[in-house]
Amino acid sequence: MFKNAGLDPEKIYDANARFPVYATNRLLQIGIHETGDECIVYRVVDFIEPQMLHAMGYSWMASSTLKEALMRFVRYHKMMSTNIEVKLEQAQGSWQLLGKLIDTGQREANEGVMPFCLKICRKSFGDDLRPLHVQLMRKKPVDSTIIEGFYGCAVEFGGSENVLTFSASDITRSCQTDCGVIGLLGKSHLNKTILHFCWVAFAFICNKSSKGP
Repeated sequence: MFKNAGLDPEKIYDANARFPVYATNRLLQIGIHETGDECIVYRVVDFIEPQMLHAMGYSWMASSTLKEALMRFVRYHKMMSTNIEVKLEQAQGSWQLLGKLIDTGQREANEGVMPFCLKICRKSFGDDLRPLHVQLMRKKPVDSTIIEGFYGCAVEFGGSENVLTFSASDITRSCQTDCGVIGLLGKSHLNKTILHFCWVAFAFICNKSSKGP
């Protein structure tokens, strides 16, 4: 699948390697075709760790509150990709995280922006973190159970933007991880290992789903 998408599978062993969005989008398209699961991105994000974000990930984990982490994410997200646009805005009694690809034609990759953001939030600030409301640009699938179950709140489909709305109390949550940044910096092999694991997990999910139960 990697080769069909124009990706070199050997590069999953290289923590400094970068895959272009158009190629990862094509990989997701192939994964959807092979598995018949149009919500596969919501399974792939289960394997994401903040350390995958390299320097920005360490900055994220050094944040004392969710708001501080999101502000750093907004400030430094271009280190991950220049094709991502993320904003954090205060609304009445809540905070909204807006995220999308600048090239919104990459539909599958664009849909991955919000589950990716929420997953790293949960990794550091609690698995019980639930947005008040979610708006997605994608059309509502025939079966939206996986998406609604992932967010754990009302989901509006076909919106003009991707938006996660957090309560004023959740935005002040304290970091719940017990691994300090300094300790993680001493484990330089983690970036390589986690990046490799994430792509292998994606291949495993696709292979298992294509074979059926």
